Amino acid sequence: MLNSGVQNAVIGAIAGYGAFVIIELGYKRLRGQDGLGRGDAKLLAAGGAWCGWAGLPLIVLISSALALIALLFPSFKKMAGNGEIPFGPFLALAVAIVWMSLQIA
Repeated sequence: MLNSGVQNAVIGAIAGYGAFVIIELGYKRLRGQDGLGRGDAKLLAAGGAWCGWAGLPLIVLISSALALIALLFPSFKKMAGNGEIPFGPFLALAVAIVWMSLQIA
């Protein structure tokens, strides 16, 4: 049987990747255009591997909140003139925040 830490990492990677791929494909089918890149799914899979499956909802919540806060700044809004913003940096920062909070606890 797998070690509990390894098992959490594997489940986290699969769940993180799968969740974003399902969202990506559902959005594309519904709207007919890309809404989320596959790189975001890979990054969430890495976050799930580092933080475990239980950290995934917090990673998505923090990264979404950070992206929404960034849109309050006019300079960032101007940079995303076509309505598309890169989600990867916010996702990476959220993974780092959750991972560091797990190291402290």
